[in-house]
Amino acid sequence: PTKTMYRVIVGSFDTKQQAQDVIRNIKADGFPVFMYQTGGKYRLQIGAFQSKNSATNLMKKAMEYGYNAFISIK
Repeated sequence: PTKTMYRVIVGSFDTKQQAQDVIRNIKADGFPVFMYQTGGKYRLQIGAFQSKNSATNLMKKAMEYGYNAFISIK
């Protein structure tokens, strides 16, 4: 069985250019960032954890920086 992963997402954009514009800010704030495409959207992920608690902590930190962060479960 595959383990559940809790991904911390800080952005979901219609175009790759929009996502890339935000990536610079995320990196400047010290977060590692990974872009992937799903359902026609470009998502920016700053972490993936097996622990929901770890994901929640990172999500809260990102929100302190003003990101509209959320957790995606995969």
